Amino acid sequence: MSGTKTKPRPDGPSTPPGPSSSGAPSPTATAPAVTAPAASPVEMSPVAAGPVVTSPADAAHVDVFRSFGRDHTGRLSPDQVLAQLHQAGILPDDPRIAETVANLAGARPAPPEPEPLVMTVAELAAATQRNSSIISKAARGELAVPDFPALVADIRRIYAEVVADTRGAVADYIPQLARVDADQFAISVCTVDGQRFSIGDAETDFCLQSVSKAVNYCLALDEHGPDTVHRHVGREPSGVGFNERF
Repeated sequence: MSGTKTKPRPDGPSTPPGPSSSGAPSPTATAPAVTAPAASPVEMSPVAAGPVVTSPADAAHVDVFRSFGRDHTGRLSPDQVLAQLHQAGILPDDPRIAETVANLAGARPAPPEPEPLVMTVAELAAATQRNSSIISKAARGELAVPDFPALVADIRRIYAEVVADTRGAVADYIPQLARVDADQFAISVCTVDGQRFSIGDAETDFCLQSVSKAVNYCLALDEHGPDTVHRHVGREPSGVGFNERF
């Protein structure tokens, strides 16, 4: 009995060719396998299905991305990033996010913009990679004052309560102080994480006078260390006049 034999392929059995109605060999029963291109580990699909996470680093980027507000496509506006950082007290002129601000500005198309600029997880990660630490902390609410808007609201309330109080007079025993406009008033705060807020005449220059002593003390500690500084400067109240302590 005669017949045609085929040698099995390494990846599995093959189907022996058989005659078709035309007498020609029929095509093989299975099509060759097609390997799909690997997806970017942090790429967003056009719909808000969520990014693919393949490493702890990717998970960190996705976590930060999801901490910001997104549109219906699951993408993120650079304006939303800056607005949320501002709300957390990290202002656009903060040198710690200078590269991110420049990257976001450079990513904008030339005007007129056909549509709002939005970013994927990968694009946000690329734009913020040099400043990721402070941005991550701000996005997750992990800065020194997690609810910074509540602190801002308190400061605004305090400012409104006291700004109308015009009692008293400026000090006149120093000429520079005597020349100050008595109506100038401001409140500024800066947390240990650099969260900032100012209200009132905060941009007006003023004479530091003895306030500079605290700044000089910090500079001396940073430059010489506490042991050296405190061989010359005491740390306990002296009991003498304010201008005799240092």
